[in-house]
Amino acid sequence: WGNLQSIVSVNGYASIDAHLASILHSSHNVFRSLPDKRPDLPVSFFTKFLFSERYINRVPMSLALNIYTAISNPITLEGRIRLCSGTLKNRDMRKIAEKIIIPIIAVQSNDNMLVRPSNVNDLIAGRNASYIPSSEIKLDAESSENCYTESGLLMLNKIIGKAQSTLSISVDGGHALGQECR
Repeated sequence: WGNLQSIVSVNGYASIDAHLASILHSSHNVFRSLPDKRPDLPVSFFTKFLFSERYINRVPMSLALNIYTAISNPITLEGRIRLCSGTLKNRDMRKIAEKIIIPIIAVQSNDNMLVRPSNVNDLIAGRNASYIPSSEIKLDAESSENCYTESGLLMLNKIIGKAQSTLSISVDGGHALGQECR
């Protein structure tokens, strides 16, 4: 593994489950039916899988979309179709994940409509696993503060440097954690 000290997975998966496959297939089909001159349509279709219900109840969908699209995304409609097709061809990494000797830190959002939270199980199977529930994370912590409670920080420090260990960190939010947790 050379100098690699750990792997961090955010809303990741080791294999494509039926839920994700159905979203990717339907997105592929919808994207193929959309006109090239309306780049807003694939974004508005796909964002229904990105945000948690809790976030949309707090921030109207129109505002969530405005925030999400504030930074221009150069991916074309054809590019989105290819991303869906390519993702559906991802290799099953479950057996490989079991053999990774460096620590894996898996951050998974509880209300994820795209990659189900249970996908983290594939990253912890056959490994020395610890778990930090969302109650051990202070999302409202100042940027200069640690976001983990004392017990959460102890668990994080416990797995660092421990071979074949995984720390599963559960966070309240949807797939677009970066936006929801601001």
